[in-house]
Amino acid sequence: MDLAAAQAGQDPSAGLLGPDGLPLKEPIYIEHAQHNARQAYFIRSTISMISGLAAGVLGLTNLWGFLFFLLVSVLLPGTLLALVLAGGQPGRYFQDGSKEAFLPPADSFYAFVLAWTLGYGLVHVYE
Repeated sequence: MDLAAAQAGQDPSAGLLGPDGLPLKEPIYIEHAQHNARQAYFIRSTISMISGLAAGVLGLTNLWGFLFFLLVSVLLPGTLLALVLAGGQPGRYFQDGSKEAFLPPADSFYAFVLAWTLGYGLVHVYE
């Protein structure tokens, strides 16, 4: 919004549009959005490492291990972010709403495979 509109008493956020083309109800602060993205990345990475260790200890191999990754990496962090931490309103904390909460990044896959092979190697190699 320009300075003339702000001086005329109009709402300065009235002309701002979100990624979906709809007007924003609240302005998005970049620092807060970056903090939320960092926290989501940390949660996804931690859950990927723990689930990788679990898959290795359980002895899951081949397709079963990858299915376990898809199941755990999509459902667990998404549920944790969207329902628990965001109070059921992920759109207030992420620009894309629940889409960003349930989307697993590729970086978490590498953490999963690293922990999966470590867990499997520590438990099942010397049987």
